[in-house]
Amino acid sequence: MNMKRIILLFCLFSYYCTFSQNSSLFLIAGQSNAVGQGDASQSVVCQPETAFEYIATTNDCIPLKDPVGEKWKLFQKAGTGSIAPAFAKRFNELTGRKVYIVAAARGGASCNVKAEMGNYGTWDETGNNPLFADAVNKTQMAQKKIGTSLSGIIWMQGERDANAILNKQLTADEYQHSLESVINRFRKQLGKNLPFYIVLTGNQTDKTTEGSLAVQHVQKIVAAKLKQVYIAYDQTPNFLEKKWLKDIVHYNQTALNEIGEKVAETIYDKSLTKAQKAKLESQRPIDYNFGAMIQPVPLENRFIDENYAIWCGSVIKDKNGKFYMLYSRWPRADGHQSWIYNSEIALAKADKPEGPYTHVKVVLPARGAQYWDGVVTHNPYVTFYKGKYYLYHMGTTGTGERNPTNWWVQRNHQRIGVAVASDIEGEWKRFDQPVLSNNEKDSTAYDAMLVSNPAVTFNDKGRVLMVYKQVCKNGTLKGGRVRFGVATAKSPQGPFKKYANTIFESKDSKSSHMEAEDPFIWYKKGYYYAIVRDVVGKFTGDLGALALMVSKNGLDWEPAKHPLVIGSSFAWADGTQSGIAIERPWVYFENGEPKFLYGAMGVDKKRSHTFNVAIPLK
Repeated sequence: MNMKRIILLFCLFSYYCTFSQNSSLFLIAGQSNAVGQGDASQSVVCQPETAFEYIATTNDCIPLKDPVGEKWKLFQKAGTGSIAPAFAKRFNELTGRKVYIVAAARGGASCNVKAEMGNYGTWDETGNNPLFADAVNKTQMAQKKIGTSLSGIIWMQGERDANAILNKQLTADEYQHSLESVINRFRKQLGKNLPFYIVLTGNQTDKTTEGSLAVQHVQKIVAAKLKQVYIAYDQTPNFLEKKWLKDIVHYNQTALNEIGEKVAETIYDKSLTKAQKAKLESQRPIDYNFGAMIQPVPLENRFIDENYAIWCGSVIKDKNGKFYMLYSRWPRADGHQSWIYNSEIALAKADKPEGPYTHVKVVLPARGAQYWDGVVTHNPYVTFYKGKYYLYHMGTTGTGERNPTNWWVQRNHQRIGVAVASDIEGEWKRFDQPVLSNNEKDSTAYDAMLVSNPAVTFNDKGRVLMVYKQVCKNGTLKGGRVRFGVATAKSPQGPFKKYANTIFESKDSKSSHMEAEDPFIWYKKGYYYAIVRDVVGKFTGDLGALALMVSKNGLDWEPAKHPLVIGSSFAWADGTQSGIAIERPWVYFENGEPKFLYGAMGVDKKRSHTFNVAIPLK
């Protein structure tokens, strides 16, 4: 064998070893609950390039989403939701591996041939419609296509055999023999130590439980008897009480999502060593649970000025140990909506992060309508990087005329800029051009009309990530849908590169005018995090609450494990409820840990007066 061929074989071997470490292939087999009879509209959505389904008809892999499965041989497609997306998403979260699914299930299929009903099929060695050989064939096709071996079988079957036991067509011992047989046959064909994960069979509402209990008992016996056979989920008998049944036998999508997630956690627990888990856990997103950290808020934690409306609030600790808040303000007498005419960014100072804060000076005052930010500065977002302060902000300009038409005109002139200072109480250098503008070349772009609400962070390589609000054109003065975009730069002052995709959206976002607003973002241990206002309750279920989002790359975002940061109402220390949600969130971190959540709010729903509040976190 010549050297070139040796090198080629070594490269191929290295590729497949690396691929196997970074991907896992699972077979989901059984009967109708394995097929999935849930609701695809309520199914989990996997992150791009993390989960795939093998399609035998085309010998290809496609992005995994419900309805999972295909009509191939005797196997069926989900109608319409299944466990597969929830399983794949959770397993990817836990391991970082790409997940590949082979779906091979048929409604009404039995495990023992004595329980076979008509042409519904059986997993036994003989019968009218044996399923086993086709499942093996499809799995082997997938292994060859993907280049990895099977990691395990998820087994959801038993209802048909439970009915047969109840009707005296089958004994529990016979069912046990057939279950052990199908496990051993799979292992003979696909790997002698192949893990087998059983979802305990549930109870059926139109029948007594003798048959189901017998099947459940046998499944537990087999799991205890055979090595690497596990009960991966055992709460199915409680689904009637939880109202998780779609009908007399099938699980609804809430149940299927739960099963998928918990089975993934079981497989993670059983298949990885302690050392492997410890390494993976150090690489996962931080499991922030802000909702559990929120404390009652002392009334003295409000930064309020009787003469000015206060909005926004960006807090930073200086090298001298003092705390500074950059905030927006405008005369209270002008009314809340007059921010578009005369908001200015000011600086306040305190000895403690919760305050009390005292106004120091205006840092970005009006400077003339000839400048892009000459009439209004708003939405301050301060960062400190390599010895300098960078104050990102929204600015706009215009005539200042106070009428309904000009309100929208000046709103539509919003652009994003940055000011720079070495001393936070010193002079801030402003620039004649914004650092990020609207897209004037493409009238169909999401940011064709305006950009505002900047939030900025730096990753571990010093690269700048900006997320920002954008409004598209639709032929009207008010414009179209409100979305958030992403831009990156190598330097805090740009130039920034925009990305086409929009973020902070639910899967049905096309029906919403706006879903998120007011992001605060940060980067830690390989992940980006964002707190956003959940405008219509898509992420927390609470309209106006704050939601926590997470992203590995800054482009693809999803709700965190604990999405609720704070509800649309919170508790004051005197025991009363605010009755009003906070907006414009900001988090102060001390030694890497979140200590205070800041937000702007009104004294009433009409916002006759507004202030910033520091909410303690523990």
